[in-house]
Amino acid sequence: MTEYAQRYRMQQPYGCAGHDGNFRNDQALVDYLFNACSALDCLVIAAYAIASDLKPQEFPSDSVQLRRVTRRVLATRFQTHWPGANLTEVLVKVYEDSKISRLFAIRDVVTHRGTLPRTLYAGGDRHGKVTVPSNVKDPPDVWESDLELGDASVADWQATLEPLFERAVVAVIGFTSSSPNGEQGDA
Repeated sequence: MTEYAQRYRMQQPYGCAGHDGNFRNDQALVDYLFNACSALDCLVIAAYAIASDLKPQEFPSDSVQLRRVTRRVLATRFQTHWPGANLTEVLVKVYEDSKISRLFAIRDVVTHRGTLPRTLYAGGDRHGKVTVPSNVKDPPDVWESDLELGDASVADWQATLEPLFERAVVAVIGFTSSSPNGEQGDA
């Protein structure tokens, strides 16, 4: 994920390098968003697999049930079965964090609908800045171009995700090193 963030940061800013440069900027953004969200999805599915191993009746692993696994569903179920566990806290953060939710929303739009409309600023407080709608899941006629895209936004997402993944690794190790029910020794 860090590699994709660096690749995005190395691009010329959107609107400064012509059509080809804008395309490369868009592609680097899509790559970053896709891989960041994929890493989070992998964490959720891995946690579900661990839960399925510990409580197969509560976390069945048939294909129908696996298709129903979401960040919200898993965080809620972990809160029920393993309240207070570090892995539960990580999963709740993955579900509740507004930056992560926005990351998924923007990823969904750019991977399913194409590029987001951009507002390019010339002059004023936002000179040289590029914004996109933050409410991308709403109908386009109510979009507000208020989310600044650029190095700072990717750095902000990275500042949220990197410590989360570090914490997730420790939480998974602690959870899987605990008792057969995942309830003791949670790091």
